[in-house]
Amino acid sequence: RTAFAVPIVTHNDDFILSQSAAIGLFIAELFPDLRPKNILEMARGRQMLMQVIDVIEEAHTASHPVHTHKSYNIQKEAANKALDEFTQKDGRLSKHLDVFTAELLRNNKGKGWFYGDKVTFVDIYVATFMRAFQGSIKLIGLEDRYTNDDKYALLREHRKRFEATEVYQNFVKSDRCPK
Repeated sequence: RTAFAVPIVTHNDDFILSQSAAIGLFIAELFPDLRPKNILEMARGRQMLMQVIDVIEEAHTASHPVHTHKSYNIQKEAANKALDEFTQKDGRLSKHLDVFTAELLRNNKGKGWFYGDKVTFVDIYVATFMRAFQGSIKLIGLEDRYTNDDKYALLREHRKRFEATEVYQNFVKSDRCPK
């Protein structure tokens, strides 16, 4: 038995892993090249992974302010008000994105990856979060808060770099990529 969360990783029907943070750390163990090279950067990488989980939880709370486990659509009015507040220029979302930006700036002034000179699991998670953030905010008519805020420019550029990688491009073209 497993939680109802997605995504889910399975292996031979006897191993199921279903929490995003657990999957991220599992991937880092399974593919050592996706881990930061030193123990201190790995610790900070885990912190960034937990930061992504925190912001997703806060976004979920904002988009489901009346009934946590019921559809956004039945609480749309209250949700839109909460999401508007959450995504405002100096709202809670910006505090989380400030943490990501500060960490990215620690390595090569933010012009590369979070740790070292190649993609780590942190780059994957933060870039994926930024893609989801843009898609979600677009649905409620507030996309300008993603596209027009200079405060997020470094994270938008990081996402573009990640999505331009050969591995990501091959995944997008594959049948494994959800359409």
